[in-house]
Amino acid sequence: MKKIFKKHPEFVLVSLAAFFLLVLAIYFFWGITTMVSTLNKAIAGSKAEEAAVGFDLKGAAGLNLKGPSK
Repeated sequence: MKKIFKKHPEFVLVSLAAFFLLVLAIYFFWGITTMVSTLNKAIAGSKAEEAAVGFDLKGAAGLNLKGPSK
């Protein structure tokens, strides 16, 4: 290894730089696609059934609320 680096230092450094840039690009695109898919799932939400909105008049009358005492 020392012989190769001493004979062709530019080639070794350029090769290492290209390798690290390739690794960096792979991680970058992996991270972007992961974030986009996660954001898509968060925005889409779920198709849960909505609860029925209503008011129970008989139940409210049964509470027998008189208001604040004086």
